[in-house]
Amino acid sequence: MRASLFALLLVAFSSAFGWSGIGAFLGQRNSDWTFAAGRQHADIDVYGLQIEDRTQSPLRVGASAGQFDLRLQPSENALAERYSGKFLSLFLRLPQPLGDQWKLHSLLRYQYHLGDKALRESEQISWSEVSLQLGLSLQLGRLSLQPYGFLRSIDGDISTPSQTRLFEHELSSGYGLKLDYYVEPTAYIRFLGSSGAVEAVSISFVRQY
Repeated sequence: MRASLFALLLVAFSSAFGWSGIGAFLGQRNSDWTFAAGRQHADIDVYGLQIEDRTQSPLRVGASAGQFDLRLQPSENALAERYSGKFLSLFLRLPQPLGDQWKLHSLLRYQYHLGDKALRESEQISWSEVSLQLGLSLQLGRLSLQPYGFLRSIDGDISTPSQTRLFEHELSSGYGLKLDYYVEPTAYIRFLGSSGAVEAVSISFVRQY
């Protein structure tokens, strides 16, 4: 119910302020985070909404927000720690046409997460994530193929009234592929997969105005 209300509010906000694009997405990603006691495996499920607007140049500015569920696995034999919360993301996107079918894409994103441990609201997790993507897309009729590479870093902490555990994922790299299928000239479904420092899959539904 809260997710539906959030979606309606964001759609209304988009219409009122004349945003040039709006989308909904869901996905899953995993990576290893470094704590003082060693590495822990993080599995994250996310879903949310995104809005975007054009500037007077080809540059786009946008934001996204939504919910996340995190499973943090200290080791294979240990029980996973579970957290849930919200995230907010701000980004700059620059598509540069290189001809009728080709485009060069760059994306700079900052994302902040804040959540609580399941059944234990006194334990809170928060982290910031900065990422940079660079890709090249080819338009083939209704399909667009965009292989890309990325750099990413994470810095955060898990805190209780008595202690704070710091963690990070130092600057790391990976690669992925975005596949867009245009159901209309201004609407498409995006399938994304990545590997390397972050293994991820997601699906997005996007409308551009």
